Amino acid sequence: MQLCSVVVLTLMMIWFYFLYESPRWQLTNGQIDRAEITIRKALKQNGKSDKNLKEQLNQLTAHLQRVKYSLVSLK
Repeated sequence: MQLCSVVVLTLMMIWFYFLYESPRWQLTNGQIDRAEITIRKALKQNGKSDKNLKEQLNQLTAHLQRVKYSLVSLK
């Protein structure tokens, strides 16, 4: 039983190491280049086009920053 628990825990730790952060979290924290890479990989896996991605990321980043600062001012 303990061996099964250790194996599952080890596999989860390895999986979490390779798991990407949310593109929204990356954008909110100023990691625009990493968010772009993450989204491009997702688009490629889903067979979608990445046309205008950079422009859309810039718009989304600006919006998230406005929302973040408007919530901070409400406190």
